[in-house]
Amino acid sequence: MSGLRTYLELIKETVPDQFVTVSEQIDWKYDITSYVTEMKKRKINPIVLFEKVKDYSIPVLVNLFGHVDRISLSIGESPQVRTRLGFYREWNGCLATNYLRFTWVAVR
Repeated sequence: MSGLRTYLELIKETVPDQFVTVSEQIDWKYDITSYVTEMKKRKINPIVLFEKVKDYSIPVLVNLFGHVDRISLSIGESPQVRTRLGFYREWNGCLATNYLRFTWVAVR
């Protein structure tokens, strides 16, 4: 992954239902938490981009890694790992491979 913009474009292309943009102006003190809490109640957990935040000149991006599909995409895996158990299997395999490679280099 070459950067945040690349990652966000990948999310929009691969799992577009997991990216929400809020264009209206919101208050950072309460509205961000309110939006995220409401989505959690609905059992959805998307990335949320708040474009206009009161008293700030830059947008706010929250919940980047709130779903195993998005974590999988961030490490270059397929979004087909649909369960936590499937994700952890893949993740542990990745860690074990990298650990063994590191150990082999360190021992030499």
